[in-house]
Amino acid sequence: MPAPFLADREVVARFLRDHEHELMQRWERYAAECVPKAREVSPEEWRDHMPLLIRRLIELGETVAGGAAPHPSGAPEAVAVQRLGLGVDLAQHLDELMLLRLAVMKLWREIHPHAEPEEADVLEFLVDYLIRDTAVHYVEARDRILRALDRVSQVALESRDRDQFLHQLIGIILEEDRSVDSASLLVREGDELRLRATVGLEAQRDRHFALRVGEGFAGRIAAERKPRLLHQSEISDGIRVKSPELRALGLRVLYGIPILHGEDLIGVLHVGSRQAEDLSPLIIQLLQTIAGRAGMAIAKQQEQEEIERDQAAVRRAGVRVGLVLESIAEGFMGADLDGRGTFANAAALRLLGYELPADLVGKHLHPLIHHTRADGRPHRQRECPVMRSLRTGEIQHLREEVLWRRDGSPLWVELRSYPVLEGGRVGGAVLSFVDISEKRQIDAERRAALEEVEAERQRLRTVLERLPVGVSIAEAGGRIVGTNPGLQQVFGVAPGQIRSLADLSDLRARNSETGRALQTEQWGLARALRSGESSAGEIIDIERRDGTRATILHSAAPIRGRGGRIVGAVSVTQDITERRALEVELRRQRAELDAVLGAIADGLIVFGPDERVLRVNDAAARMLPGGFTPERRALRMRERVQGWTFLDVEGRVIEVEDLPAMRALRGEVVRSVVFQVRMPGGGASAWLSTSAAPIRGANGRIAGAVLSLADVTTLRRLQEQQQTLIRMVSHDLRTPLGTILLQAELLRRAGGEAGRRGETLFLSAHRMEVMLKDLVDTARYDTGQLALEVQPVEMAGFLDELRTRFAGVLDMERVQTKPPLGPARVLADPDRLERILVNLLSNALKYSTPGTPVRLAWRPEGGGVRLMVADQGVGIPAGELKSIFDRYFRSQRTKSTEGLGLGLSITRMLVEAHGGSISAESRVGQGSTFSFWLPAAKEGSPSTLSGPSAPPPL
Repeated sequence: MPAPFLADREVVARFLRDHEHELMQRWERYAAECVPKAREVSPEEWRDHMPLLIRRLIELGETVAGGAAPHPSGAPEAVAVQRLGLGVDLAQHLDELMLLRLAVMKLWREIHPHAEPEEADVLEFLVDYLIRDTAVHYVEARDRILRALDRVSQVALESRDRDQFLHQLIGIILEEDRSVDSASLLVREGDELRLRATVGLEAQRDRHFALRVGEGFAGRIAAERKPRLLHQSEISDGIRVKSPELRALGLRVLYGIPILHGEDLIGVLHVGSRQAEDLSPLIIQLLQTIAGRAGMAIAKQQEQEEIERDQAAVRRAGVRVGLVLESIAEGFMGADLDGRGTFANAAALRLLGYELPADLVGKHLHPLIHHTRADGRPHRQRECPVMRSLRTGEIQHLREEVLWRRDGSPLWVELRSYPVLEGGRVGGAVLSFVDISEKRQIDAERRAALEEVEAERQRLRTVLERLPVGVSIAEAGGRIVGTNPGLQQVFGVAPGQIRSLADLSDLRARNSETGRALQTEQWGLARALRSGESSAGEIIDIERRDGTRATILHSAAPIRGRGGRIVGAVSVTQDITERRALEVELRRQRAELDAVLGAIADGLIVFGPDERVLRVNDAAARMLPGGFTPERRALRMRERVQGWTFLDVEGRVIEVEDLPAMRALRGEVVRSVVFQVRMPGGGASAWLSTSAAPIRGANGRIAGAVLSLADVTTLRRLQEQQQTLIRMVSHDLRTPLGTILLQAELLRRAGGEAGRRGETLFLSAHRMEVMLKDLVDTARYDTGQLALEVQPVEMAGFLDELRTRFAGVLDMERVQTKPPLGPARVLADPDRLERILVNLLSNALKYSTPGTPVRLAWRPEGGGVRLMVADQGVGIPAGELKSIFDRYFRSQRTKSTEGLGLGLSITRMLVEAHGGSISAESRVGQGSTFSFWLPAAKEGSPSTLSGPSAPPPL
């Protein structure tokens, strides 16, 4: 069993039982809104089948709740047959079923919002099972009925006469349902029903059995014109079925159907079965459908027989009137009391598209040529003027009426109907009609032309009213015959105040270019009327009646009639006051921009999205002589710099696509890129520092780029000289200084007076070495050449080693190391870290009272390590704290001039080169604390660093 049946199925069954009435109400509401057929038939016809389906759904729910699988039922077949009988197609039937599904599931979710999903699955399965079962029965029933109808139609076409057709029809009925043992077909002849074909009642046929309408089983069906179904007890009682032969068959069920053609009774068909206790809905519907198709065929055969009987009389009458009628161009036809054609002249045949009189004679004329009104509505026979003539004897005259040709096309005629009186009584009618199609066509074309003119006038009026510009229309004499609201707004006048060209003089108009007053005859509208001149875009200053001034754009053109004669003129006027003001402001802003760009010392170039130069200031043109001539500015980047060479600070060639301007056009922001430009043919060469950024429009798309240029050629030369100095200081001064330090160390070891002198000499040389390192590192930092060789450094061991190595240089006995708050490993250049600590410790020892301790501590902090050096010295005034890390700063707290004032500046640069930070806190008379933060060592850390604050190299 499918998974959904693992759920609590009794909940689903109870839900269906308890809400049967509400489900029906919901379905009715949905169907009334969504199913078109529901609005065309009575409520009973479109909803009577649904209770049966809902009860079938409840039955399925109870079956599944009991643990059994769904079993077949007759309800879906009955519903399918009922919907077929009403003419409901499969798509609409499925719509009705899906609306039932919607009603069930929506009510379930409202009543059981927290139900288990499996319970909803059970409900969906049951509904889908019902829909599938019903749809399958619908398709099977439809296909079976269609097959039977095809067979009936084929037999009707192939049969030679009516009796042969009736016998074959009986055979088709027996083949369609094997349970049917007998079948009889009685045909109406006057007030009687005569047995014409049968299986099972051959004896009655042989004796030409007949009964009156209303007599017996078949006669009652004929009188009531309704089907009847009798079961065994009703068949044998002798009241409902009078024929002993029929009762003797031992039938268990008897079913009779009237055979109708429109409202006419053709006959009765009844079938019986000795095997089945009842007939299925499908068989009943099948028999009704076959009877309907048989009625059409029998009626047609009867009509043909009647036509053949009447043809002789028609031919006789035709001899008498034929010569007269055939010579008349007007169509003439006759009709009997039943509305059948009795004659038709050649003109009538020709106008209606028929070849022979037999095509109309003997036929019911109304359904043949007068069945539909001109607007497509059915034209009922009782409302037909011709039939009214037959009923009342009045002459009917219709000036415009539509008849229908044989090919289905309409024929517009002027129709008259004259009753034919025989002995003072109406015996028929004569119709005469004249083709008025051409006249109607002419009238229609005239009306269409008038409507089109009016529609065009309305469209023009609508366009004029919606136009944001003023429009005026003048006739040849100068009278203004039309203006729109736009003109009234532009001129500042009320409707109707501009009635002629003379009214334009009230505007005190002046030519905007020359400032001269504009006379009435000088307006473009007046010139168009006078000489046929067209004018466009004339700018005029006007003064409105309320005293406000405005600038307008005036255009005019003549309107020419036949032969080119001027019959009027039209003008279009637009208020451009704001636009003119914006143009003036735009010119002013452009002048300001040109002045600003010209005053900027740096070069500035603006590029369009296509790489072409839009603007360039004088500074940029001087930096790149010959690069911005009008011809070159129109070129794309690669064409404009053809032959130029671009080199970076390492001497590598920079491709055109990697230039800052090209990168900015791709959306990248570029800052401080330095490169060298070499012009072709040994021309100018310059070092430029450039920045570039994209220009974006309102939609975010790149609309261009701006490039700024600074000529740093002189600065480059100074940096090269500085590098030469650094190399000299680093090499030429350090070599003799190293010799001095070596000799001083030897003297220190000698002891005595020589040792003291060696100590003095060593300290002075060491101080000189420190100042030399400070100068070199400062220069390297400034030029971006300060590189650090970083590695993980364990602070505890590093400080112990530092104390040992500098014991003879600094008073390390005063340095107290506080216990660390945790393990400390920093990522640092050991030599630079040593200089940082030595500088801070030497300052703390120098500026604190001899004998007082200097404390060194550290702690983990924010992904790094913070180291602190605290003294108990004189302190630093608050006003000096913000400057102590500046280069060459000297505190006023001491009169000593020892050093260059670079110690703390170098310390700051070295800390920042490590990616760290340094700060100081101090209180005068209590001491100072210097602390710096360095990043902690992590796996995968880089081995080299460049100072983050260093400027880019040129």
